[in-house]
This record gives sequence, structure tokens and C-alpha cells, in this order.
Amino acid sequence: MKYKIIATAFLYSYLLLFTACNVSNQNQIAEGSGGGIGGTGIAIGRINAFGSIIVNGIEFNTDNATFIRDNRTVSSQTAYAVGERISITGLIDSVSNTGTAYKVVFSNLIEGPVTSKPALLSTNIEVMGQTIHTNNLTVLHGFSLLSDVALADILEVSGFIDANGIIQASSITLKKQAPHAFEIKGKISNLDLSKQTFTINTLQIDFSNAPINTSSGQLAEGQTVVITGQTFFNNTLFAITVTEEVINTLPSGTKIEVEGIITRFASATDFDLNGRPIIITTDTIFKDGAINALKLNAAIEVEGISNANGILVADSIELEQTENLLKIEALIESIDYENKTLVLFGQTIQVDQSTILFDESIQDVKQLNLNQFTVGEYIDAKFQEDNDGNFLAIRLNRENEEKLTGTNITKIGFKGTVHNINETAGSLTLFGIQMLTNENTVYRNEQEQPIDKAILFAAIEEDVTLVEIEGEAVGNNTILIHSLLVDLTL
Repeated sequence: MKYKIIATAFLYSYLLLFTACNVSNQNQIAEGSGGGIGGTGIAIGRINAFGSIIVNGIEFNTDNATFIRDNRTVSSQTAYAVGERISITGLIDSVSNTGTAYKVVFSNLIEGPVTSKPALLSTNIEVMGQTIHTNNLTVLHGFSLLSDVALADILEVSGFIDANGIIQASSITLKKQAPHAFEIKGKISNLDLSKQTFTINTLQIDFSNAPINTSSGQLAEGQTVVITGQTFFNNTLFAITVTEEVINTLPSGTKIEVEGIITRFASATDFDLNGRPIIITTDTIFKDGAINALKLNAAIEVEGISNANGILVADSIELEQTENLLKIEALIESIDYENKTLVLFGQTIQVDQSTILFDESIQDVKQLNLNQFTVGEYIDAKFQEDNDGNFLAIRLNRENEEKLTGTNITKIGFKGTVHNINETAGSLTLFGIQMLTNENTVYRNEQEQPIDKAILFAAIEEDVTLVEIEGEAVGNNTILIHSLLVDLTL
């Protein structure tokens, strides 16, 4: 399969962008000032939502920004989508969590054909031999389930490469048209200069007809490079360009807010984020017990300021929640736009600027914000509970209203911790809501296979076990369970 190649004179990457900004130093934060009120800054992370563009909980005004997507200048922020990892350079106000963007850049990690079709419930998919992992935060554009895609479909993936070379996807887009070129980013291994080949994980790269754009003019084992190619055949990408990703020194005193993956871990005070060292001091704040959860391949967000050596000194570190999130799927009963809350089946969900907002409904609004949600719309809310019992939204999907099979009754879904279980009565509570089973309730395991009721109830530990429920409302605070699922592997 061949495609016309894009002529590119330069390569932007999120690391290169640390020094690609061209902003005045008059507002620059002084090193060691603890963050200050505002100044020159760089934000790297997934797009949470729009208004302007919200990244890492910071709302950036983009009125005068330059927009770049895959090395090409585009006209506006409409070229970007929720979940895509971007880099923004500009000014950041730490008090108001607002900023002014001067440059917005997106570069994918891989764009190419699906080479292995995933199983129905799989969280992984293979593109050009590379493993792409999804989680609760991954946004899928153009399809709803990984099992919806077919072999040879073209996917564009944004996200983070972990220490094992696996792409942790923040977004995956099904391309309607063939790309100008296939593209992949990764580390060189098995370099063979005589055959002019190397591998990126299991993918072989043939660079015999490609110019080598590196600082030395040579390739080396372990180099991180971006490869474009017109032809992919028999697990080999025939390269048109091979470009080294250059890690430049950060300007001293730059405020950095970066989301990423721990790619080297020796201890909670000695690790790399996205291939860069992070300096931890006695003043570093670990939010919500993050220090105990730090490990290789953990997803975190770091805020801090670069020192005189261009290394990020962390002011705060926050663990990114991707698994075991709570969930409610229901109609919106009320919305408080000023205080950013909405109510789903009596439960108040708090929204903030870090909440991912995505539209899967027939409205298909690409640049969604909370003000576009209305009472009566069907929402899939994934959230976590803080120490005070408040529900904090991690992701809100606006969806088409779902009906229970064979009925005109709106489906209500829950995932939460079980309380007050009564196997004899076949009842339990989630979120203070009474949940009832009957002779028609189906009991399932993590593979969604039917299991015996007694096995399921025996696996439930009160106040500990997470269960998933689908059912219908039979009262103001009562649900009749149609399906009850427990993960027996936990």
C-alpha cells in the first residue's frame, strides 16, 4: 500500500517544544519562587475540553496562537480533538488556572494500519505491530469499541510511550481517508548498518532510501526517532524520512505543567517523566497520597519550574486516575453551571477544568464544554470520591439515550462499591441507592459470561468490592437490577 509523502522541513515534538517558544522574558518566573502568579510556561498533556483549549486543568486563550498539527500550520483550534496530547507554550496564571497560548502543537505517536484485530473486550489494539493500550480516559474518535475496527483500517494515535515501548493512548482516531504517509515514533533497536534496517519494538524499518536527519548524521542504538514511510509490507515500513527527536535544555525559570508516564524509576525521589529527570525537594507536594503510588509506568502530572540546568523541579505531583473509577449512566436531572455540578439519579457530580468532556451523541459537538450540556441528556459519568465524600468527575460522555433491551425504559448504569449486601433478599446498595435483584437478573463475570448468583455474591466483600450494574428505576431511590457484574479476578 503506497501513499504520497508529505514534504516536511522540520519536526516538532513535545520535548523539542520546551525550547521552541518565542516569548518575552519580562514576565518570566524567577527560579525557586514557588510558581508565582504567572509567567512564561509550557503545558503538555491531553485536551480535557474546549472553551478555548483546556489542558492539565488550565484554560488557554488561543485568540492569537499559532496552531501546528503534524508539522503543518493549521488555521484554528478546530484542528484538534478531545484527548489528543498537545504542547502549549505561552503564559500561565497559576492562581486562576488560565493562560494565553502563543503556540499549540500536536504530533501523533503513530499513524498506520491495524495489524491485529482485538478481541471483543480487549483494551489493546495493534497498529503496525505496536501495542496500543487504552483505559477509561482514552477517547475514541470515529468508532465506539476497539472491536469495531477492521484489519488495515488506519488509526492515528496520540498519547505517551511507556518504559516497555507500549503506547498508552490518550486518543485514537479512525481516519476516513488514507494518510499522506505512515508515521511512527520510537527507540531504535537491532540497528544493522549493512542491511540499513532497525526495529521499533517488533516493526522493522528499512531506511535504505531515507535521508537521516540527526545531529551527527548517523543512527545509533537507543536513539528516539520519528519515521515516515509510504509503504508498509510484511511488517516492514520502508522509510522516506528518519528524524531524530532532540531533547533540548529547558529555559531556566519556565513554569512547566506536564502529564506523562514514569519511564525510569529508582525511588519516589529519583525518576524520569517522559524520558526527562524530575527533581524532588522537601517542598514538593504529593497530592492524595501520590508518593505511595509512584512506580515505573505510572501516569502522573507534575507542576514545577525549570532550574538553571534546565531540569524540572517539582512543586507538586498528582497521580492520574485511570482505573477502578466509579460510574453512573443516567439522565441529567439538574445542572448548576456556575458551580459546575450536575445531578445524575440523585447524585451530585462535581466538574472541574480537568474533567474530560466528550460528545458521543448524535449532536457530535467536537469542541464541547459544560455549558452545552442540558437537563434530560443521557450522560456516562466516570468519577472518583475524595476524602470528604464528594464525587469528582474525571470524564463525562454525552451519549444517545440508552434503552433496556426490548423496552422503552431508559437504562441506568452504575459502578461502585457495594454496601449493605443481603444475599437472601438479593439486595445491596451503591451510592446510598437500594439495588434489588429478581428472577430475571443476569449475573456476569469480568468476561461478561453468565455465572451463578451464589458464586457472584460469595465474591463480594462489603465496602470493598466494585460491581457494575445495569437496570431501571422503580422508585425515587430504588433500582431493579437487570445485570450485575463482578470481576472475579480481583
